Amino acid sequence: MRHTTILAFAIAIAICAPALCMEGPGTADELDVRVSSGAELTFADLFRSGGAGVPFMLVLSVATVAAAIYGAIETRRSAVVSDLAHNEAMSMLKVGNRTGAAQAVAKRASLYGKAARLAIEADPRDRLDVARSSAERDAAVVGTRLRLMPGLAALSILAGMLATLGSLIKSFGAAAHEEFHYGLVYAGVMRSLVATFLGVGVAIVGLTAFFVIRMRFDRALADASFMLGEVVRGAGGDGSDA
Repeated sequence: MRHTTILAFAIAIAICAPALCMEGPGTADELDVRVSSGAELTFADLFRSGGAGVPFMLVLSVATVAAAIYGAIETRRSAVVSDLAHNEAMSMLKVGNRTGAAQAVAKRASLYGKAARLAIEADPRDRLDVARSSAERDAAVVGTRLRLMPGLAALSILAGMLATLGSLIKSFGAAAHEEFHYGLVYAGVMRSLVATFLGVGVAIVGLTAFFVIRMRFDRALADASFMLGEVVRGAGGDGSDA
């Protein structure tokens, strides 16, 4: 599922990027003339004439969406903890069936299921440590992948600012010539801000998705920690600190 999603977005980049950045009615030079003459511009005009930074911003935007989809899939509650598996395991532990309890939590793949199975099968003196270490390791792996979203957001802002500075240098360099139209300089400045606009937009989407997904993941982890404590106690270990 995750690989298919990423591949689909990669194909979308390959198809859309040339069409969006191709030379046409909205190219940079013609846009300058249209702005200086007072012509109305659409967002598509600005996007197509935003300079060399636009294709890179498109790649970053697609990567941000792909990372958000991946994070949403990895942190959904069923991937972290299973209430049905927990209830089934606790019922078996009450009658002393540890083998059945381990099988119950193992048949539904989740962060909780893996930690609970290892805890049930471990030595009674080590159950708490085994459950904690397994859960913390898996949670850390997912958390590291989630941090890709704020990383892409920061990169988007910096890339947009870099593209803007490059366009500003070019625009003000044109003003050094003896013959120039001030309207063209203003148009170049306006066009240079397109990259920053796109960068900030990508960052907003990435950071919003990150905080929403992270909060959901933290809630699921809290539930998993509580359930692991019940499993450790039910299996005969000390779960007071789980």
